[in-house]
Amino acid sequence: MIGLAAPANADVDQFANDLDRIGIGAQAPPGTIGRGICSDLYGGDSPATVAAHLYRGSANGQGFEHGITLSQARHVVQAAINYLCPDAG
Repeated sequence: MIGLAAPANADVDQFANDLDRIGIGAQAPPGTIGRGICSDLYGGDSPATVAAHLYRGSANGQGFEHGITLSQARHVVQAAINYLCPDAG
């Protein structure tokens, strides 16, 4: 098993700023959401699958202040890949 380094705070800040920019409010700390996305991707889930899980979960009040659209969920996954786990995309 290969250990994964925690993302730098600057990367988490960029991820959080990206979510804010498109109007997504998170109930959980953005770094927690992003690391969960990366974990799912490293575990073998496709970006589309992770986005679908985020979308369905947000409708049930999981992770985000309000439900997010599937398009927003895709953006969140891409932002996590861009800033937190570029080798997972």
